[in-house]
Amino acid sequence: MPLAADVALFERETMTDDQTPNHASTPAEIVDYYDRHLNLTLRELSAMTGRTIASLKKIILQDEVNNARGNP
Repeated sequence: MPLAADVALFERETMTDDQTPNHASTPAEIVDYYDRHLNLTLRELSAMTGRTIASLKKIILQDEVNNARGNP
């Protein structure tokens, strides 16, 4: 469950360096945040973004496939 400080960050529209992702976060922002927070679970990320765990897996794995193929 997110902390009260994290909940306050949900209301911001865009992310800065270490800002918590929110419902308006792009897939790239979500992947970046996930990559920088190694102890973050998909369940926690789901609670932050409002996306399902299945959709987060697709976003993260698609990013990994693109990186492996050398695509941006």
